[in-house]
Amino acid sequence: MLWSAFLAQVRRELEESSAVVWSDDSFLYWANEASKDIAIQTKCSRDWQYTTAVVGQSSYDLPDRSLDVLEVYFGDPTTVGARVQLSRQDFNDWYELDATSGTPVYYAIDDDNLFLYPPPDHAYEISYFRYTYPASMTAGTDSMPYEDKYNNAISYFLKFKAKEQIDDWDGSDRFYDRYLREIDKIQSQEMKESHSSKFIAPASVW
Repeated sequence: MLWSAFLAQVRRELEESSAVVWSDDSFLYWANEASKDIAIQTKCSRDWQYTTAVVGQSSYDLPDRSLDVLEVYFGDPTTVGARVQLSRQDFNDWYELDATSGTPVYYAIDDDNLFLYPPPDHAYEISYFRYTYPASMTAGTDSMPYEDKYNNAISYFLKFKAKEQIDDWDGSDRFYDRYLREIDKIQSQEMKESHSSKFIAPASVW
């Protein structure tokens, strides 16, 4: 569904077909805000990322729109069985470790970077599975950030923000409550799908 069509539908439901009370820019900002909040709360957006290690370098920039990293692997992608899954640790656990280069065993995450320990001694591939969020919409011709099943949540979030802007606190609270119920529904669906994927996904992850 295109953002322009979705916005027109929300405006009809709010009984305001033109941008008199609420601007199109406001709705677009709120929709992108909702998109990110849905991703943070439900962890519904995930993908694999790949980069090549630099010998002796422990820190690697995370791509834009990264929320968290779930799994990290290091090793030669051309050799079967050569990749090793790394264990996540807190930085505090690294203070007493020797910083000599070698095959990474641990990884840590901050807001912008992935860290490997020890620093790699081979330029092998780093592959990691992350939580992310959709790119921001910028125009009416952009597609909605999620499948249609998420549109109710975004719609409720827009109505919550719209009512809040005009100090309609009862309406704002009502739509925010509906938004939270939709979030709970999405979380439940994601848990079921994640559980099912464990039984249908191939054994190899790269």
